[in-house]
Amino acid sequence: QIGMLAHTRRALGACLSRGAAASLWASRASFSLPSVAPPCGVGSGVEARRWASSPSSAIPTPGPGELGFLRQLPQLVPMEEFIGHAKKLAFKVNVGDSVQGARQRERRQTVQALHVFSHTLSQPLADIIAGYRSGLKHLHPFEKVVAESIISGRERSGKGSAKQLLGILSDLRGQTVVKIKDATMRGSKASSSAEAKNIYTQTVDEITALWETHAQTYDAMRALGKLLRTAPSVDALLPTVVLCGSPNVGKSSLVRAVSSGKPEVQNYPFTTRSTSVGHIADDIIGYPVCQVMDTPGLLARSQEEFNAMEKMTLASILHLPSIVIFVLDLTGLAGRQSSVGSQLQVMEYLRQEFPEREWLYIITKTDLPVAEEAIAAEAAGLLPENAIRISCETGEGVQNLKNEILAAVERNRKASKKVATTAGI
Repeated sequence: QIGMLAHTRRALGACLSRGAAASLWASRASFSLPSVAPPCGVGSGVEARRWASSPSSAIPTPGPGELGFLRQLPQLVPMEEFIGHAKKLAFKVNVGDSVQGARQRERRQTVQALHVFSHTLSQPLADIIAGYRSGLKHLHPFEKVVAESIISGRERSGKGSAKQLLGILSDLRGQTVVKIKDATMRGSKASSSAEAKNIYTQTVDEITALWETHAQTYDAMRALGKLLRTAPSVDALLPTVVLCGSPNVGKSSLVRAVSSGKPEVQNYPFTTRSTSVGHIADDIIGYPVCQVMDTPGLLARSQEEFNAMEKMTLASILHLPSIVIFVLDLTGLAGRQSSVGSQLQVMEYLRQEFPEREWLYIITKTDLPVAEEAIAAEAAGLLPENAIRISCETGEGVQNLKNEILAAVERNRKASKKVATTAGI
């Protein structure tokens, strides 16, 4: 951690152009940010990857287009902390006695302090804006759908799109640079020490007030970034098992029963509003063997009518190398939109869309009576053969499901190895 902190300070110091200012920044160890994201000012481009993948950091850094890149988006610190740090760095600027004459010395002090204040605000903000604009364009296809779902949800709630928020922050940065540049010119020509000091104080107060008028936008972008960086993480090196089905059929309960995942479980439709990931570990060494993903429920309607949550479910099957488990609730208690007939329509649609995937089928809530509609469907041969019957309430079939999942993972592993060997990889 000492090595990582030293490297972080060096990266932060590189944001400032003058050696003295850089050393001031580097001495601010207390301003370092959590190591899970690039520190403020490093951005998420080449410098961010260089920081995270340095020898002192044990954190693997996914590249553009790879799973996990969403978590590499830049991190905004609270505005008060951001501005406060810039003020402290500017306050520590000291031109010393190398400049003769009080007026000339105060002119130089004002110019250099304003330069540090401006650079400490504008350069990190520019890196962050560029990091988001570039990062959101280079996401893995699955994470792109996840990001679009989060962003569109925030936009629908009136909190602005990422494009709008970044545009406003870019304008704020531009105004900051222009105003301080003008003040720097005036400070360099101040007629007295008092005037130079006054120019510095007024400029810092003016910029602080300007930023505070944009606090709502800044905080909205900070909140959006946190949501994006903390979205469910999928391990690219682990096999993925996707649980899908209609709303309220028991997918979340199954994830909790067979894996380490803890999605919300309630007796109403659409409890799952995003993907949730748990892991099944090896019984002997406890190492994760695969990841189990809970997904939002699908309704029996055309793909064009799917909402953002349903599109995430499709993306998890389409863009991840996944084994698909379709979950059926035959009790008739899952709600009107999840009738047995509707569930069977969804199942047939998915099987036609993704025939190349390996499919497992589960009938849940077997501790409850079966609906007449389900009895009729079974008599007509509409239910999948060899479906695993499970009750999360009694534990019936849970271990059997785990065994079937692990067997499917092993089959896929061997098939992938065979393909790789045939291809000479």
